[in-house]
Amino acid sequence: MPVSVPMSPPDSLISEVTGPLNTLHLVPEAGWASFEAGLLPAQAAFLKAQDFKGQTGKLVLFADADGAPHAVAGLGAQTEASLALMRSLQPRLPDGNW
Repeated sequence: MPVSVPMSPPDSLISEVTGPLNTLHLVPEAGWASFEAGLLPAQAAFLKAQDFKGQTGKLVLFADADGAPHAVAGLGAQTEASLALMRSLQPRLPDGNW
């Protein structure tokens, strides 16, 4: 099952948040179909064009209908993100509150 992780300030690793919170979706391969079904058609087509299917460590940035940034990261066969995966995402994400 896909997991969306909008972190609130108390749960995040930063003590003060300035600006909007961005959503990081963590999606296992087995949960890709249900995650895809909840996307807008343009978003699903964009992720499909990027060959995203929940592969371990694959990261794709996309926008919601209002243009707000989202990121989706693949968990592969896992259902929870490992610390190593989360650490690997940080330098690949653009600036912002993820």
